Amino acid sequence: ARCPSWASYVSTNNAEPNKLTQLPSATIAGQVAGDAAADPPHYGSMGDWSVDLGSGFDADCDLSASPTCATRGTHILSIPSTTYVSDLLSSNPRSLASLLRAGEVADVCAMLRDMIRGGVEQSGYAGQGGAASAAGGGAGADAGAQAQAQAVTSCANEDEDPTEANGCLAQCFHITPDVNYLHLHTTNTAMAMRDGPGNSGLGPDVNASDIARYPPRGAYNVCVCEPASWAAEGRGACPQAAPSDPEYVEQGLASLLGNFMAAAGVDGELGSFVCPAELLDET
Repeated sequence: ARCPSWASYVSTNNAEPNKLTQLPSATIAGQVAGDAAADPPHYGSMGDWSVDLGSGFDADCDLSASPTCATRGTHILSIPSTTYVSDLLSSNPRSLASLLRAGEVADVCAMLRDMIRGGVEQSGYAGQGGAASAAGGGAGADAGAQAQAQAVTSCANEDEDPTEANGCLAQCFHITPDVNYLHLHTTNTAMAMRDGPGNSGLGPDVNASDIARYPPRGAYNVCVCEPASWAAEGRGACPQAAPSDPEYVEQGLASLLGNFMAAAGVDGELGSFVCPAELLDET
């Protein structure tokens, strides 16, 4: 069966799937650049019910609001590409927690590394000091883009959304995804974010109505960067490097693994779990 909206979903020009980027262990959906000349015009970012990129929530480019189809921030999806993973924490044998318990450490590390890396790269952070290399326009433009990228931090406070007003980027999984396929949301300085009704926010968000489901505070996402106040549950790790720094991917992988394993209750079972050094060197 053909997906009727494939062009708007994976293409900016209605002709080729140029929103997709393939890394060794992950497929990345979304990019910074949109296309105002296409008919209809498209953002490069992926739409989401929770995110307003300048033309409304879950809306593609509207030339009256975004004449160049340049989004206010970005929203990128990262998906495992070498194996099927259903979700983070369930008893499904294909959940990420189940794969770790089964000893598939190298595969888990590789897919998470590429999911983090692809999300920040396609948000405009090259991991080499910021977005300057993608900005173009000479040394002055490069310096301005680099300064802007370096000013963006990780969303590190509870209920801090990855919005333009907060100046931060978040990389998070929903504990219970809306589709049965693991995907990492990378959301960066969006114009606005909708946190409800339901568990909709894409940062380190909580929902008091879900405390019984996600004890002890109703945190319904697991993120690369989490609030230090979550340390009592073994979570709350956050990379010290900014998303624009070359060290971010390695540090982000370590913090995401720690936060995820604590949420999954597998940290004690795996002891001093670390990713193989050769995987970290490939970032």
